[in-house]
Amino acid sequence: MENILRLSCSDFNEDFAKGMDFVEGALVNVSGKKKNNIILAFEEVFVNVLQYNDDESLQIAVEVMSRDGYVYVKVEDNGEKFNPLLTKDPDLSLNADDRELGGLGLFLLKKISDYIEYKYYEGKNILTFGVKIDEGN
Repeated sequence: MENILRLSCSDFNEDFAKGMDFVEGALVNVSGKKKNNIILAFEEVFVNVLQYNDDESLQIAVEVMSRDGYVYVKVEDNGEKFNPLLTKDPDLSLNADDRELGGLGLFLLKKISDYIEYKYYEGKNILTFGVKIDEGN
């Protein structure tokens, strides 16, 4: 399986729905907890890209591929340079009211993913994460 969606972002809700529908549709051969984890991880990445790049020139490409027992999702955008792997994990020992806002979604991404890579290349953020899936799923 290999699918690519390209978005010229102008409407958060519409773009969010298109992205989520695309990833869910690309995961027809994945089920259960693995599928839910991939969708959750993608949602966290996708929302961050859309939310923190409020620019009409934002371009996003989403690619879903399966190989060697993994499903990989690659999100590429021309937004502001941001390496989510360098974010500090939230202190989960603190009460939610006492913690700094933010970071929980990226923390979940790191925990859900069996593989994660970030690079900034030719003015684009490129984040790829992978989840190992069972043969029978």
